[in-house]
Amino acid sequence: SSGINAEYGGDEYTREVQQIERLYRGRCQMLKNDRGTMFQIIMKPTDPDWNLTLLEINLDVFIPLGYPNENCSIEFCDERVSESTLESVNNAIKEELVLREGTMCMRPMLRWIERNIKDMLQPESQFHTHSSLKVYKKGEIEWSESESEESYTEEVPESSFQESDQTGDFLEKDVGTTVRLIDINLHATSHGLVPQNLLFLLQCLRCKTQAEVLVAPNSTKSIACARCSCELSCKLYKKLCVPGTASIACVDLVGCSVADLLLPRSQILSICTDCSTSTVLGLSSGANNETWCSSCGHKMIISFEGIKTVVINPPLASGKQRSKTKVAKGYTEGQPLPEKGACKHYKKSQRWFRFSCCGRLFPCDKCHDAQVPDCPLEQANRMVCGLCAKEQPVRSQCKYCHGEISGSLKSHHWEGGKGCRNKVRMSNNDSRKHKNSNLKTQSQKDKRVGQQKKKDGGSKDGMF
Repeated sequence: SSGINAEYGGDEYTREVQQIERLYRGRCQMLKNDRGTMFQIIMKPTDPDWNLTLLEINLDVFIPLGYPNENCSIEFCDERVSESTLESVNNAIKEELVLREGTMCMRPMLRWIERNIKDMLQPESQFHTHSSLKVYKKGEIEWSESESEESYTEEVPESSFQESDQTGDFLEKDVGTTVRLIDINLHATSHGLVPQNLLFLLQCLRCKTQAEVLVAPNSTKSIACARCSCELSCKLYKKLCVPGTASIACVDLVGCSVADLLLPRSQILSICTDCSTSTVLGLSSGANNETWCSSCGHKMIISFEGIKTVVINPPLASGKQRSKTKVAKGYTEGQPLPEKGACKHYKKSQRWFRFSCCGRLFPCDKCHDAQVPDCPLEQANRMVCGLCAKEQPVRSQCKYCHGEISGSLKSHHWEGGKGCRNKVRMSNNDSRKHKNSNLKTQSQKDKRVGQQKKKDGGSKDGMF
């Protein structure tokens, strides 16, 4: 019996060591001896509400050879924390380990520590929020003076639009122009979304020409307008998108505004709830976006209904001054689209289609081919209502404002069986408008020629 238990414990021990080594690859050091395996793990909190400046949790983990029959140990160790706090945290960890004694408890315990470490460290006032803290690295924490909230509404200096690296903390307050996801649902499978590369459709403030720009977090991308050669600059801040905030991007703009965010062609990182590993995925509205964690294979599901652009501070015009005029964006939710979504090809259609090939919005397929001739046309399965500017699946009637947007405006009789039956509103070109009507002009030709003329004693003489 003891041999069977020892053999079973050896198999579980080997499996657990391999799992922890894989989950914390690059963030742990391993030391093996005749008693078991010791890990020094650096855990990075993934709580979106994390408001402490301690950005790494140092743990000493020991797994004995007889695991799970023998008890494992986990110890929190950090010189920046007071001895009383260290003792209280380690006592809480030991109490939880006792409750899980004799089970495969190592990975569940690490997840438990990640979820509860904030509450255990909260009495440490020195770790409370500072608005302008730098990212702590290699055992050092750096503080800088806190900025006032009014600093986000002042003129942005020219130096702030220089290239920067992608390291840094998440932006807590929305600034500039914010793009939000409507009705985002992580289905309890992801801690949140972090943009890796976002593809924006920018619109020039001067000539209204649109251009696609790919930007990485904490960096700036500048291009020249293809029509008027004005500088178009976009600076993207690093954001963590969760259902509470739902902001996927915050940008500061020069000479342009955000017309659209092309999420299907962007790269978004989803944080796994099991192992906290980030996995790249593409997002599309109105569907369940599924992916699997690249580390542990956990399935993640993300869904949302559309995007909404909110201008907090107007973009900068020439001379780095805030524009005082109203920003012309692609569309504003709740207000009609330009020309109510109609175009020169289909003047009665009141909607824009989001084509799956490029992710952009166009009134019709002809407008798509004219503006992006190199893009292979694919069927659109999403649209934006021309009356209320809300994105939804393609349909003939808006599900929000219940307006008729299919292009017929109920002026013809047929229209797929749902056309107009009122002859007053019916189009004059419709053959059904005057059918079976007493007001219709009747032909008198049979009284002038033919059999009726002969009966009336008429003659065909003089007809030629």
